[in-house]
Amino acid sequence: MKLISIICTVLWLQSASGQIVVAPAPLEARLDGADVVCACVVLGSVGGNQRTGSLQNPQVYRAAALRAYKGAKNGELLQVFTNGTQIKLVDGGRYILLLSRRPNGTGPILQEALPIPVDFPGPMTPASYNTVQGEMDEYLTSKFHSTNDTNVKDATAIVHLLDQYKTLSPTSEEVLLGMSTTQNDEMAILSSCILLARNLDADRLFPLLLSRLQHPLTGEYIETDSLSSIFSQNAQASEIGDFENLADSRDLEVRHAALRALRKVAAPSTTAFLIKELDASDSISQYTALATLAEIQHKSGEYGPGLGEFEQDKDKYIRLWKQWFHDSTK
Repeated sequence: MKLISIICTVLWLQSASGQIVVAPAPLEARLDGADVVCACVVLGSVGGNQRTGSLQNPQVYRAAALRAYKGAKNGELLQVFTNGTQIKLVDGGRYILLLSRRPNGTGPILQEALPIPVDFPGPMTPASYNTVQGEMDEYLTSKFHSTNDTNVKDATAIVHLLDQYKTLSPTSEEVLLGMSTTQNDEMAILSSCILLARNLDADRLFPLLLSRLQHPLTGEYIETDSLSSIFSQNAQASEIGDFENLADSRDLEVRHAALRALRKVAAPSTTAFLIKELDASDSISQYTALATLAEIQHKSGEYGPGLGEFEQDKDKYIRLWKQWFHDSTK
């Protein structure tokens, strides 16, 4: 399954590895900080890399502003300087470009390029950068009732942009709530995750999400980096059966989220299931099961190694727990 990231499956694993992931600023802050914000179509590149002369890594792009939100005019032709960044734009591609003016006031420097569907934005009306979220809401309202594959793909691109906002407008919340019950699993799961990550309507949405995730997965469609956190925040003992079922999912992130939820619940009744999960196909699942067993059974020492110790001799620690389980169930 296509994922944005699996480094956030369990936060305690992040700290164990010593790595810190810095999240980008919310989209509204990035829009506010840009000098120019516009929905553009890329017309091509101008010149090449100054050191190599290669046109494969252009330093300047030509773009037409289809929709000017800030610092530009509708229809304006822009020369966009990449200024050595690794951002690459596709000829004919459409993006919301976030640009900063050069100190001398000449051609803007590209800060960020957010891909958008070919039919976004809608008809021209007076706009500012504050209307970007509103136009996303209108676009999604026109799309989410459709099961057409193209519409779903286009709507998904906009939903991911909406998710980059720290604060959703009431209209955005309403649109996403509607999408959480649509027949399309991709849109329903993604919309539910965005709302649940913000603790919105969790009592209703979390059981629906668990039910959706147990449908046969027909594609690589869960693209959210918050699934483990959502499970952990909302896990209840009454849902242990759901978590055990999802821990056997073919989707790696779903498995990790379900096991993290079982750790949050920490119910002794899951002991036999967790022993079975010691034979999981990936190390994160194995270690999560082992760490949960250690917490449930109040064991430490060799029964509760750190991640580094576990990775060095997995078989040793797994054998130790299996022997304990065998002895305790005689």
